[in-house]
Amino acid sequence: MIFAVISDIHANLEALTAVLVRCGKEQVEKIYCLGDIIGYGPNPRECLLLAQRNCQRIVRGNHDHMVSDIEKHAQFIQSEALISLRYAKKLLTANDQMLLNSLPFIQSFDDFTLAHSNIFYPELWTYALHPANYQSQLPYLKTRIGVIGHTHKPFAYSSIDGELDFDHETGWQKIDPKQTHIFNVGSVGQPRNGLAAASVLIFNYNPPDISYQFILVPYKIDTTAQKIIAAGLPERLAERLYTAI
Repeated sequence: MIFAVISDIHANLEALTAVLVRCGKEQVEKIYCLGDIIGYGPNPRECLLLAQRNCQRIVRGNHDHMVSDIEKHAQFIQSEALISLRYAKKLLTANDQMLLNSLPFIQSFDDFTLAHSNIFYPELWTYALHPANYQSQLPYLKTRIGVIGHTHKPFAYSSIDGELDFDHETGWQKIDPKQTHIFNVGSVGQPRNGLAAASVLIFNYNPPDISYQFILVPYKIDTTAQKIIAAGLPERLAERLYTAI
């Protein structure tokens, strides 16, 4: 089975739409989402509905978690995120917010564990920015493979080899069955890895054989950026789409 894992859509409808088209070309059979469907971008409700229709599993991200009770969390949210969450809340229905609050923080199936921020305490919303952050999660991983998002930066780490060299669009890489792995899928809607395109992680799951590849998906950045400005959201959220930092 070929399946895709996506994360951090952040209300970027153009990026999500392009990713879904690319998944079809890659013969992806299922799509799993690691949360943060909303926040930052101009189309929270459209992205939520599209994710509902196309993703077989969705876990909760921090933006999804906070939107229904923003003021409770306001002191912990940086200003641009806070503005965009208040914007999203105006557009989301009560049922939309209930749906986001019903999403699990973590899911496991077959050889995989999915969470938004980390494996050991997913509600804590920590950032895995360095190899040590990935290594520390391995004792908590009960499956062969863990997949997270949250940092908006793709990453691959294995229990024996440590940080793995990878590049987008290099084709399938086989996973060593003697090792456990933690991957960060990166971001669909607001990448922060210097590459202004949506990031997707695809697995070819044919146990005991598992292969993976990271792919980049171009999308209409100008359209999203213009919509961010028109919505009255901070201009930096539009500029960041181009710099991807």
